[in-house]
Amino acid sequence: MPPGQYACLEALHDSPGITSSELGRRTFVSRQSMNVLLQGLVDKGLVERSTEPGPRRELAATLTPGTSELLRSARTRVSVVTRRMTAGLAERQRDQLGAALASCCDALLQTTPAEQAQRGPRPARRSTATHNGGSR
Repeated sequence: MPPGQYACLEALHDSPGITSSELGRRTFVSRQSMNVLLQGLVDKGLVERSTEPGPRRELAATLTPGTSELLRSARTRVSVVTRRMTAGLAERQRDQLGAALASCCDALLQTTPAEQAQRGPRPARRSTATHNGGSR
């Protein structure tokens, strides 16, 4: 599974029913690219789009019931890669790396007051520790 699809599925797992705009923000993909990615996931039967438009005429997206098993399998593979990638680091270094990466992600997710007013409150970001077996 390509990283963009994995990130999208994780975001939908964390926040079912969010729009493609919010998915794009959370995964650092443009809204247009996210719509293409989502359509591919819909075509594969992994995601469903609502039939009723929400705010700003966007359709909410949710995972289909069968996607949970695929996501569990992908998490296992991501965890293996993460452990391999950080195997040469001491535990303290892994913790520092995780904190630094989370800080970078948070900085990218920061919005200006004008952007915040435009889209309203944003749900809190879920910790990456839960996505890779607890290690960062």
